[in-house]
Amino acid sequence: IVDHKPQGDLQQKLSQLYSSVLAIDIDKITIDGSFFDLGGSSLLIMQLKHRLMEIPEWCPLQIRGVAI
Repeated sequence: IVDHKPQGDLQQKLSQLYSSVLAIDIDKITIDGSFFDLGGSSLLIMQLKHRLMEIPEWCPLQIRGVAI
């Protein structure tokens, strides 16, 4: 399995949000990884949703089947 590092502005910003919400090092985040495998939970995904909703140009997004 190959894990690809985030590239481009959008992927980098999403990685920063994941890192902040999950309280993990940003280097552990890949575009192939699962939010839940990184330690995410239903409560944390709601925190991520809230943070994303604060950024108007990113709404609505759908991340790996989780419509927000």
